[in-house]
Amino acid sequence: MNKMVTTFSCDVCHEVKFLKEEEKGFIKFVCQKCNEVKITVKPKEYRGLKKHCNCLDGSFKISKIDNLDKITIKKIKCGKCNQEIEWIAIDDKGNEITEEEREHLLNTVKCEQCESRFFVIDSTYKTPKVKCLECGSDIRDIKCDDYVSLKEVCSCKNNIFELLKSEKIPTCRECGNKAEKLYVDNDGNEIDRVTRELLIIQDNYDYLERQIDEMKTEFEDRIYYVESDISRLRGKISDQEEHNYILQNDIDSIEREISSIGRDINSMEYDINRLKENVEEMDFKIRY
Repeated sequence: MNKMVTTFSCDVCHEVKFLKEEEKGFIKFVCQKCNEVKITVKPKEYRGLKKHCNCLDGSFKISKIDNLDKITIKKIKCGKCNQEIEWIAIDDKGNEITEEEREHLLNTVKCEQCESRFFVIDSTYKTPKVKCLECGSDIRDIKCDDYVSLKEVCSCKNNIFELLKSEKIPTCRECGNKAEKLYVDNDGNEIDRVTRELLIIQDNYDYLERQIDEMKTEFEDRIYYVESDISRLRGKISDQEEHNYILQNDIDSIEREISSIGRDINSMEYDINRLKENVEEMDFKIRY
């Protein structure tokens, strides 16, 4: 299906020439006759249209491609000489810049509060901070190694830096070098490399000592719990032995009672046998 290229016209007066107005990152094309807004365009970041072509007319014609689901702008031309208007690189204030300068703007951080790109380094904190030069807002914390901070002033005597989105360390606006590192103690005082290494060794020693103390405490706790378990088991064993002793005494007492009953039974059997003999003897006498 062929796509049809047509020219925008004003819905009110059907004029095809428009004037350009820029507002907060948008470009509005307004009918030059009735001042009706026809279309609003959001350019790419740091992109803008030339104000006019070589004929200095200042009016524009806009061609479009009509699709079923959307309208695409194809070209923007001068309303007088029909020359195509170029998209150019612009800075934050709308001034024309080179493509290299635009790439630099795209790759640098700007303050969210005032949009400044000029920053300073504040090393009074344990973790150095990058702050906006204009409004003082905190931009980024720079995480450094132990006992390492950043110098607030570059070797070229400049103290204004910029931040590249791809870099962690600020870059000097004057010479382009990264902010220099320096060694500091816990109070922020500058020290030399040997002193820093000694502090790191001391920290490692203190860390190992804490680890040993923690292991010792853990070991003592485990010994305490083991001894408690042993004591509890000994108590159970002692209770069981006492219970076994009582049970054995009961068994011995029952056996003695059984033996006594056995003797009584034997004595009773003896008496019964005697009675039988006496009865038999008496019966014999009676008969004979």
